[in-house]
Amino acid sequence: GVAEAPPAAAAALLALAFPSVAQPSKRELFVPDVGTKLGKRIAKTDRLRLYEQIEEAGEVDEEEKERRGRLCGEKLLLPLMQAASTPPMKKECMLVTWYLLYSDVARFVIGDVRARATALLQEHE
Repeated sequence: GVAEAPPAAAAALLALAFPSVAQPSKRELFVPDVGTKLGKRIAKTDRLRLYEQIEEAGEVDEEEKERRGRLCGEKLLLPLMQAASTPPMKKECMLVTWYLLYSDVARFVIGDVRARATALLQEHE
């Protein structure tokens, strides 16, 4: 699972989402888009389409959308966010953390994200 081996889980998710990208990087995976709140969006090479999958689930069943979003937040975002911020920092963990943030997964676990971010900042002070 992600908690036991964050870099391996992150690498697997990157391979699933971006099978055509040999060397994943922020430049390859995220492109400028002034129309978005973060100023970037996920590149069209994304085959997983996590954001769209979560939103489409909500068109049929709002509870399913919430369940999927929380699952991604709790099982992926929070552990990978921790791994991306803990030495030795792994690039793949950082990239998947960004991917999950751009997929808007944080909104489902925003309280936990804020608490984790605060704790990480305190550790680095």
